[in-house]
Amino acid sequence: YVFGYEINRARNQPGWHWENSYPPHYTWNFMNQGEQYVGVNFLQSFDILRSQGQMTSSVYGNDTAYSFTGWVNGYDQYFSGMSNRLKKVNAIQVNSEEGILLLKHFLFDHLDGSPTGGIACFTTSSATLVNMEQLPAGTPEAGKNIIQAWYNAPTHGLTIVGYNDSIRFDRNNDGQYTNHLDITGDGVKDARDWEIGGFKIANSYGYWWSNDGFAYALYSSFAYDYPWSGIWNNRVYV
Repeated sequence: YVFGYEINRARNQPGWHWENSYPPHYTWNFMNQGEQYVGVNFLQSFDILRSQGQMTSSVYGNDTAYSFTGWVNGYDQYFSGMSNRLKKVNAIQVNSEEGILLLKHFLFDHLDGSPTGGIACFTTSSATLVNMEQLPAGTPEAGKNIIQAWYNAPTHGLTIVGYNDSIRFDRNNDGQYTNHLDITGDGVKDARDWEIGGFKIANSYGYWWSNDGFAYALYSSFAYDYPWSGIWNNRVYV
């Protein structure tokens, strides 16, 4: 998602067109040891994209055509992908108010005043994605799914596509929504105590998952330390 979005943004072309999309099996099949259930960290995928590039879906074909053990044949096909590469990947540490604010600015205008912003990816446990609450009635986006905290096995990549400073969830059941109280009881008032605001997450499972493939996650869930309810490495990648 991140590579496809950013390269099409740079070229000012629509990413939903077949000839401008990039199949994830292309990089996954290089690193999965020929096993259906062996995962790959997106940093490994990024390294492939940096070193050799990636062919588009129109060259690769159906993303599942090669199952999990196949590679495309033909030099011309691989050569066509050499112009679809990345220079570098940056990390934003998000376990603080400053890091969360920096990510929000990146999502808004790419940190350079651009009319379109960026997106970011991170790794967490897929188990989190079946244990979600709902935003309460009478609040913004009521009824939409919300993630309060993450499980610690870094087995699944997700993409941050936006944010909403108005969503809220009463984590400590005190009948109010606050960002200024020490609800964790650690004697410190920081982003880990926030009950207001969150990022919008896109998942790769499909439209059937959560709310048409999207869910919210509280800002505070990104402020938790890893592996104690925070995301892997306490960082998102752009």
